[in-house]
Parts: sequence; C-alpha cells; structure tokens
Amino acid sequence: MRFCIGNKNNQKKYSKLSIASLITGILAYIYVFPMYFLLELDVFGEITEIIIFYLLLGLPIAAIVCGIIDLKRIMRGKCTSKGKGFDIAGIALGSVFIFAFIYLFMIDFVDKINREGRPLY
Repeated sequence: MRFCIGNKNNQKKYSKLSIASLITGILAYIYVFPMYFLLELDVFGEITEIIIFYLLLGLPIAAIVCGIIDLKRIMRGKCTSKGKGFDIAGIALGSVFIFAFIYLFMIDFVDKINREGRPLY
C-alpha cells in the first residue's frame, strides 16, 4: 500500500487533507454563532456583511472538497485509510452547514418578501 505524500515513513499519521476537512467543518460552526450575533447588532457595514457571508460559506465548502479529495485518494490506494473517519465527518459537517444555511437564507428571503406586502404565490 502506498502512503500519502509527506506520510511515506509513518503509517500511523493522518493525512493533512483529512485533518483539514475536519477542522474546516468544525470552524464553520464555531464562527457562525459570533458572526450571527454581530450581524444582528449591525456592528459591520453592508460590504463587510457580504464578505462575512461568503467566508462563512467558504469553510464548509473547503471541508467537503478536502474530504472528497482525500476519500478518492484512499479509494485509489494512494493513502492509508487512517483519516477516512475525519473525511466523512468533515463532509457531513460541511453538508449539514450548507443545507441549514440555505434553509435559513430562504426563510429570511420569504420573510423580507412578506414584509413588503407581496404574496408568496
């Protein structure tokens, strides 16, 4: 069995992509709560809010991409399967975050439409 680049000498190390997948998946949840409360308090300007919006979406996307790339490397035999759980956890955390984010965004969008007096149909 071949090992990941950088892990040629030690089978017991996790791949860097699997660790990155898990960490970015967790960081998405850690950063969303303080940013949500700061955005509700209108601490930032409108441009900063847009930047924070895209940064919050970047973390779970990075978790999903890193996890998928590392799982493909494991399936091809280029890496050991030591970090497979981290990959799956990173993909799951990122996916749940994105689905929840889209759901809450759509609720906010519908709420803004209703405040303007437009019907939903």
